[in-house]
Amino acid sequence: MNDSYFTQASNYAKQEAEKYRSTFDSTLDNLLNISNLEREKVTANYNNLLNQINANRTSLQEQYKTNARQAYVNKLLADQQTTDTLSRMNLNQSGFRLTQDTLNNNQYSSNLNQLALAEDAGNRDLDLQQLNALNNYNTGLLDIDLDYNSKYASLMQQIDERVNDYQNNIYKQYYADLQYQDQLKQQALENQLNQQKINLSAQSGGGSSGGTGINPFNNDDNNTMTPIDSTSNFNPNTKVYIPNVTSLIRLSSSKADNWLRSLTSYASTNGITQGELVDRLQKAYNKGTLTDKDVTRISNLLQSNNAFNEGMAKSIAAGKSSSGTDSTVSNTSKKSNSISNAAIKGVASVVGGSINPGASVAIRALNLLKK
Repeated sequence: MNDSYFTQASNYAKQEAEKYRSTFDSTLDNLLNISNLEREKVTANYNNLLNQINANRTSLQEQYKTNARQAYVNKLLADQQTTDTLSRMNLNQSGFRLTQDTLNNNQYSSNLNQLALAEDAGNRDLDLQQLNALNNYNTGLLDIDLDYNSKYASLMQQIDERVNDYQNNIYKQYYADLQYQDQLKQQALENQLNQQKINLSAQSGGGSSGGTGINPFNNDDNNTMTPIDSTSNFNPNTKVYIPNVTSLIRLSSSKADNWLRSLTSYASTNGITQGELVDRLQKAYNKGTLTDKDVTRISNLLQSNNAFNEGMAKSIAAGKSSSGTDSTVSNTSKKSNSISNAAIKGVASVVGGSINPGASVAIRALNLLKK
């Protein structure tokens, strides 16, 4: 059975854990989206810088072309000036013309060379800017990836821890619920067996005693009986201990369940006097926390969990006190519309666990249900 519970609880917990894990998908997506936005920003900055470098390179080339054309124009002007000057001096065909032309050509070549050197220097500077931009771009992307991976690993660790805790809690709750359902089934079988034993006892002893043969374990809503006002087994100063058996009973409301859980948690450890128990029961009943059926079922549960011994149960089932006298009252007694004092005090008498002439009366009073 435990192996089966383990398998069922494990499978269920895993399924629920996967569902719970999926709730973190949006968080992981947001982390990735932020990283992608940062990458896009770095990429955009890099592309803008490249565009600026390329624009500067184009401008440098255009400037070289403009300066080269101007250098050529200057050469032509120098050649024309040389022609005009030598013509006025009738030296245009002399060696002076050859010398001046050589000087003009040399100057033009020098100017072009200077322009080319300037253009090369500008291109080298732009190349360096482009290389630095690429390095910064790659470094930026690397930093973003490292930051994302670090945050992702940290977030996944937190998610795994929370999912594992959630899975363990679900497993424990589901396993406990399976055990609880099994306990209910076992308790039902035990109550059924006790019912059969009590019926047999009532059949064998009820005729001579004149008892009613009332079943203290019966939770049938149609079960009724005449209220008994005897409280001879009640002693307000007697301390009793109530077993913590709240997992085996469900009352009429969650408020009633919580009240019983609080009571048994205290009384199972510290004990409680019958007087205090009566006071608590009466207050809970008067406030509407407990109904007639709740009080009866509390009594039945205590009896089914050995709050008193089998001899007591047989005595109750036969409807007799320990002296052997009939403890019923006249049928002309009016059925109460609320729990009588004897019914309330009967709970305190039952949990004391002693057998005396008033015990049967108290127990039967506990089984009172409002019509």
